[in-house]
Amino acid sequence: MADFSALLEGCQGPVAFGVGHDGSLLAAARTSDESAVEVKGGATFPKSRLKRPSDYLVVSLCDGDQRRVVVRNESLSVSHVQPVPGGVLLAGARCHWRSGDPEKNAVVCDGEGRPVKRFCLGDGIEDLRVSPDGTIWVSYFDEGVFGNYGWGHHTAPPVGASGLVAFDPDGGVRFTYDAEKAGTDSICDAYATNVCGDDDVWICFYTDFRLVHVVRGTYEVWPTGLAGMRAIAVRDNRVLFFGDYQNKSRARVLELGPRRASSQVDEFDVVDPAGETFDTAWVCGVRDRLFLFRDRQVFTLEDW
Repeated sequence: MADFSALLEGCQGPVAFGVGHDGSLLAAARTSDESAVEVKGGATFPKSRLKRPSDYLVVSLCDGDQRRVVVRNESLSVSHVQPVPGGVLLAGARCHWRSGDPEKNAVVCDGEGRPVKRFCLGDGIEDLRVSPDGTIWVSYFDEGVFGNYGWGHHTAPPVGASGLVAFDPDGGVRFTYDAEKAGTDSICDAYATNVCGDDDVWICFYTDFRLVHVVRGTYEVWPTGLAGMRAIAVRDNRVLFFGDYQNKSRARVLELGPRRASSQVDEFDVVDPAGETFDTAWVCGVRDRLFLFRDRQVFTLEDW
């Protein structure tokens, strides 16, 4: 277990967590206490930008090494953090399109916390990972697919309309999911993604929750018989699916066979050493490990 509590002391805002392709653990938290949401017409909406710029403290833990960097006077409402060569990538899940001018909801900062480039990754980001070669893999929830915050609705097509997009380190599009080529329904809402390496990505999505392996531009697909999974981990021909609609901390292991066949081989509840569940945790799978972030603490599931 890793604990960010003392490392983020003095930070008031919500914490964005991330796991690098090398297994590094990252947390980004701001010093201001400004709310991350705003109320309009009785409805609550996550902010894409802060009304008042804030400093962000970014902490990285890897193999006993600890690194801290402060990003000064940043207006982006950060919800995703990833390591990139020589620095860190901060991104916000929400992004407005206003009068033909999309917000730049991603910023790359150098090792001293200085912004070096900004670009747009689109609205409705569900998950974001950077692979070893610097490719930025982004999956989107339903609003990012169908449009909101000014996207779609007779304006600009949503960046995330395909549900899964890969960008180069400067924000240029390298890949978009092709449902027809994959032989699946379109991605309506990406529930779980795992970037195992360069051009090696796994994804499960609404509505039928089949498991899709995207590798070097080709697609492999398996049925799961599951729904509402929150994260996936991959080991050889076995995949761990974490959570479902009814039990958010239940894990199931499926073995993948030839000709799109799969079978369940294990099932168990995931709890911490005190027996507490991870129903409220933010969870992500990186290759064959599951990382569970709760109350500024990180738990890792490796034995499954």
